Amino acid sequence: MPQFVLFVGQAGSDPDGLFRGLLNAANTVPKIVAVAIIYAIAFVPLGFLVATFSERKAIASSIYLAVMIALTAIADAVVRNATFAGAKWIALTTPLDIADAANAEVFGTSNPNSLMSVAGIHPYVGVGALIVFAIAASAIAAVRYRRLM
Repeated sequence: MPQFVLFVGQAGSDPDGLFRGLLNAANTVPKIVAVAIIYAIAFVPLGFLVATFSERKAIASSIYLAVMIALTAIADAVVRNATFAGAKWIALTTPLDIADAANAEVFGTSNPNSLMSVAGIHPYVGVGALIVFAIAASAIAAVRYRRLM
């Protein structure tokens, strides 16, 4: 919904009017949908997995936020400072950085300071890692819920 509101707002700022602005910006709709799907793949599976192991919503929310922040901080420190072979692949553990890098790639921009750029990993490799994690998290959650029933 936020992307839709921003899209209509941007189209409404077109000097030729809202309708013409919608037509002029119609080519960005598939990109907006693609990025929304990437962000959903980045954030939903981990939340779903955490929720399967917690009975309380507040605790699950806290764990989710702590894991997201910790993954980002640890991966950033390792990728930027570590000297061991393969340190760059730790960047694939940060859903937020992967989604941001994929967003920039889809819209044709770049951020040379992003973790994925520093690691030298193409954003679509990161999206592949997110999809693998989503499948694994869904499988674990399915097994967990089957045991509860």
